[in-house]
Amino acid sequence: MVLTTRHRWCIERVKHCFQDQDADDSSIHGFIRKPQVFNKFNALFAGEGKNVIFVHYQPQKQNDLLEVRQWLVMNTF
Repeated sequence: MVLTTRHRWCIERVKHCFQDQDADDSSIHGFIRKPQVFNKFNALFAGEGKNVIFVHYQPQKQNDLLEVRQWLVMNTF
């Protein structure tokens, strides 16, 4: 799985959006490298399927905001 310049730009945007939740590079890279997430980004870059990706944070526990990688949920519309 090779991260392109586009992937890296998206990683920076996700990291910026979740900076209040202490998202670190390894968490975001782990999220982007999940096959189902990586495939959605590749489809977006290729102009296939949906033309937008929405990433939001949904904690499993009400007060648990530190483990961003485990609870990032990707939705496309």
